[in-house]
Amino acid sequence: MASFRGLVLVFVTDYLNDFGLSPSQGEIVNGVAGATRQRVRMALKSLAKDGLLIKVPGHRGLRLPTAREAARRVLIEEGYTIDEAKRLVAPPVKANTTPSLPGVPPLIYPKRTKGG
Repeated sequence: MASFRGLVLVFVTDYLNDFGLSPSQGEIVNGVAGATRQRVRMALKSLAKDGLLIKVPGHRGLRLPTAREAARRVLIEEGYTIDEAKRLVAPPVKANTTPSLPGVPPLIYPKRTKGG
């Protein structure tokens, strides 16, 4: 994670824990060193894309993912398939890189000759 994104995530997390509501973008700009509205907007968009923050409509529309959402994100990153309707998780399908075994060769015995 880039350091500015990390600073924004820490600020939002601390703010949510301290005040129980999301900070506005202006409060993030004032609370993070070297922040501009554009940098904050880009960092929030990137954090939301990666599932580290969840944006909901509204002026203070940031929240942290629940443990379930975080676990789902990790499973998907690891290649698992999740079927929400059936509530099933399938492990990643790995390509078979091992060549198949050769077929069984036919047993051919030499013909017996008389006397031997």
